[in-house]
Amino acid sequence: ELLITVQSGGRRSLLNDSKTAAKIKEMENLMKKMIIEAQAWRNRESDLKKSLQTFMDEMTKCKKREAANLKKKNEMMQHVHLYQQEVNDQKQLIKDLHQTITKCLDKEANDSSDQLLKELWQDNVSKKKKVGLLVPLF
Repeated sequence: ELLITVQSGGRRSLLNDSKTAAKIKEMENLMKKMIIEAQAWRNRESDLKKSLQTFMDEMTKCKKREAANLKKKNEMMQHVHLYQQEVNDQKQLIKDLHQTITKCLDKEANDSSDQLLKELWQDNVSKKKKVGLLVPLF
């Protein structure tokens, strides 16, 4: 691995022996391979960054969908709660109406000597027990 520098006419020239030339060629090839590998790593890094960004975008979309679904669920639960309140109110109203009708019919049946009215009322009560609701007389 001798490098011989010879001065000739104000110029320098390098004289390499065969071992040195082979070593330089080997180093040049190694440098080319390293440059190619470095470029491949930069490409992989770029691909990974793109994949990571895609993943993050999908995660953001999923979180937004999850938030929207949770909001819809809460709205539906509010509707269910309001519906349940309305059903309970209607049940109470039916119960109150039934009591009012019962009182009115009991009073009329007691005040009247009309046996038919009492029979109609008893028939209505027995139907109510079978059906579960008060069957209107009118």
